[in-house]
Amino acid sequence: MNRFDILNSLPMLLIPIAVGVLQIVIINQSDLSGGARDADDYVIKQPKAFVWVGLICTLLFIGFIIAMTIFPNETVTWHVYLVFFFFVMLGAYLSLYCLFYRVSVHENEIQYRRLLKPSRTFTFEEIKRARVKRSGIWEQLTVYFEDGHSLKVDSLCKGYTIFINHVRKYALHSFVDYYRYKN
Repeated sequence: MNRFDILNSLPMLLIPIAVGVLQIVIINQSDLSGGARDADDYVIKQPKAFVWVGLICTLLFIGFIIAMTIFPNETVTWHVYLVFFFFVMLGAYLSLYCLFYRVSVHENEIQYRRLLKPSRTFTFEEIKRARVKRSGIWEQLTVYFEDGHSLKVDSLCKGYTIFINHVRKYALHSFVDYYRYKN
């Protein structure tokens, strides 16, 4: 076994380790409330671990592109650059999405922003329906508003528990529908 065989198998060894560490970090978060001091005034955010995963992915694939440029061989074509550039963009999108995703709740007002869409503001009275989808340890709350817009909040987000309790408490005219994903 030479050093190139070890280098070729290294990504297959690091991926399960990285996924395991990510799960431990996200599941064992100590501040699931999102830093809320008041049940009527809080912020929901994506975990910072997702930002770091996106940054590491972006930097890793930029490093691969630089290495392919410095040490070219016959397998490096524009197709390979395109695939690696796709992974760079995917990592950058993950980081930026997690940085820009924010749901702020102030008393009866819900304001949320995402990466590529404008900010929107709603009240709890405008909720038409709420649905919770569960799959294993993960669940997602989807809130549907009267004007046709929807807001999705994952259980991995900081502040999820307070938000789902807030929806149940103040949006009594809507209903929360629980069901499991089909395997």
